[in-house]
Amino acid sequence: MTVLFLNDQTILDFIDDGEAFGQCAAERFQKLDVDGDGLLSRDQLRWSCTASDHERDADEGADELFGAALDRCGEDKDGVIDPEGFKGFVKEIMLALARGIGGVPVAMVVQEDSLFIKAVEHELEQSNTTFSARDFSPGDPP
Repeated sequence: MTVLFLNDQTILDFIDDGEAFGQCAAERFQKLDVDGDGLLSRDQLRWSCTASDHERDADEGADELFGAALDRCGEDKDGVIDPEGFKGFVKEIMLALARGIGGVPVAMVVQEDSLFIKAVEHELEQSNTTFSARDFSPGDPP
């Protein structure tokens, strides 16, 4: 687990960079698609969203939650999510969290391969690019 600080703009800028966000969502999808069939089942989605075996064994409402997610994001409501549906699902979750966070920086505890870490890394890359692209004259403060 990792602790990171971010605000809504970190998430929104990451999502707005369609190429970076799409690549990260596709990488996550491939990682979760353990059988390599190009689709995520209810079990694969549930496994990806729970952190421990204890949570994976808990049935209290989890099946309904993951079923609703599959129904919402599965194009033909067949109980699976394709890569585009997954990207939309992740985008919807991240946008909801950004709205909830607002402009106030918050600390989050996330898994090592979280898309929120990718969002922070994206922000850092963008700020480094912006900073290094500026022209400075000798003696100018950075």
